Amino acid sequence: MKLRPFLGVLAVMGLSSVSAFAGEPANKKEDGGIVKASGKDAEAEPGAEGEASAADSKGPEGDAPAGKPEGDASEIDGTPAGSGSRIVSVGIGGLFMGGANFFDKPGDQTINGQNRDPKYPGFAGSSIGGGGYVDVRFIDYVGFEFGVLHMTDKGTADLTITDLTSGAQANFKVNLSQPALHMPLLLKAAVPGVIAQPVFFVGPEFVIPLASCKADTADRATKDECQAEVVSTSGNASLGTKYGIITQNSVNVMFGLGAEFKLPIPKVDIRIPLTLRGSINPGVSDKRDDREKDTVNANGSLERVDYVTNWKFAAYGNIGAAIHF
Repeated sequence: MKLRPFLGVLAVMGLSSVSAFAGEPANKKEDGGIVKASGKDAEAEPGAEGEASAADSKGPEGDAPAGKPEGDASEIDGTPAGSGSRIVSVGIGGLFMGGANFFDKPGDQTINGQNRDPKYPGFAGSSIGGGGYVDVRFIDYVGFEFGVLHMTDKGTADLTITDLTSGAQANFKVNLSQPALHMPLLLKAAVPGVIAQPVFFVGPEFVIPLASCKADTADRATKDECQAEVVSTSGNASLGTKYGIITQNSVNVMFGLGAEFKLPIPKVDIRIPLTLRGSINPGVSDKRDDREKDTVNANGSLERVDYVTNWKFAAYGNIGAAIHF
């Protein structure tokens, strides 16, 4: 019986040792707060699940959804910059243009009211050159283009000459050539696209010849730049007449269509225009008197013929490149 108090002390000491070894219960708070059970019957605190989902959807910095890098569309998927997001864009570039010039035969072939042989033949030749241009676009739908192009305009015609004394005939080619500045000022309309967009345009084209061969130029007959090249193609008749050119400024009506191709380069808006252009000079007369100037010597022989070189028709194809800002 005397052992019962001693066994009670040992039991109390054993329970204290077990408690110290196991530590504090997992579901007990020292701050006196509400004790929550741990385990499958535990309830989550309100809002905890929503906060966890939001945290999982954020990236390393917590600012953007995971898997979606920051940056514009051109950095992510390769879409070319400048896809209609700007109100005004300005393009600066270069243009190569090549085509042909044409002069038809005038309806009135008389000179000073008299017929004169050979008749005005009509001309056709090449026109090649290039230069720079500025393209201003509003929301990519409408805008205007102004260019300055250095062109070399040429034309060739066949002449048949008859020797009035012997009756012999000979055939010649007359080649005309002039350097000129072509300055188109075009109103443009476009159908915006991601890679390619159709364009249409119309407007005046100012042509300024660089050769000083105007009708009243005193030394026109002796200046090399004012002479036409004459090549004999057949026959034995001699050609005593000299041929040359008269230059005049002109304003043509230019029109055309084509497409612009946007290069798929991120952050840079580079466009490749590929278009067809036509040009008409409404100021060209249908009278031979207005298209050529004849010089007759004291004996009444035709000494010189000068052809006016502001072409009536022209057709071009062009390709270029421009960067838009």
